[in-house]
Amino acid sequence: MYHLKFLTKDTHPNVQDIANEIVAHPNRPYAIACSEYNFDQVKIKQLLGSNCRICIHSTDNFTKPNIKEFITIGKTQVNLHPKDFLETDLLNYLDKGTSLIISTQDGFDLFQIKKFVKKGKENTFLLAGNLNEQDLTDYLNDGASVLIKKEDGLNAFEITRLAEVGGSRINIYANGFSEFRLKKFLEAKAIITIGEGNNLSPTSIQALTRQYKNQIHISSAHFDDQVWLDKMENLGAVII
Repeated sequence: MYHLKFLTKDTHPNVQDIANEIVAHPNRPYAIACSEYNFDQVKIKQLLGSNCRICIHSTDNFTKPNIKEFITIGKTQVNLHPKDFLETDLLNYLDKGTSLIISTQDGFDLFQIKKFVKKGKENTFLLAGNLNEQDLTDYLNDGASVLIKKEDGLNAFEITRLAEVGGSRINIYANGFSEFRLKKFLEAKAIITIGEGNNLSPTSIQALTRQYKNQIHISSAHFDDQVWLDKMENLGAVII
């Protein structure tokens, strides 16, 4: 769920352009970073009504009432990055239905992260980073979703065990993993995101898509063959 196609001002400079893109590709998960656009509250609410996700940082300077109103309209389409937000505010926003993407670099300790996870469940997305297998297993058992990269330092067996606990709440970047290992993750019901740096050929990706459907997420920024991307989407892949 939480790998998104971020639209930018360079290609989609206004609300109408963003809305047109979403209408053209209704199955793709689009988002904007509020800091990229500096839209006012009215335009943000328009975007939420158009099924566009918005990512908010504390530096975007929306008021608490603004954020609460956005969450009332968009629920999990509002994604908060927690750095420099107050813990009490984040717990309140999670209670109202927002989603949160968090890492240990955001200034919160393991106990605070656990509180966020218990409140937000699968709407709390953890970047594995320097978290160990046991910590991640605990968070998964509490309902969190986890994003894993090769460079996070978890070995393949640890990742497979985590996928067996979290299933589709585990999203793994393909970069650096062999096709054999990726199949093991997929068999455990994890989601695989394929983009720059992956070792898979288009033929292998197509074969995986035929078998695993929407467990395969493909980055359109890396694969610029629109005909091929449309074919993968028709086979069931999620294009981001």
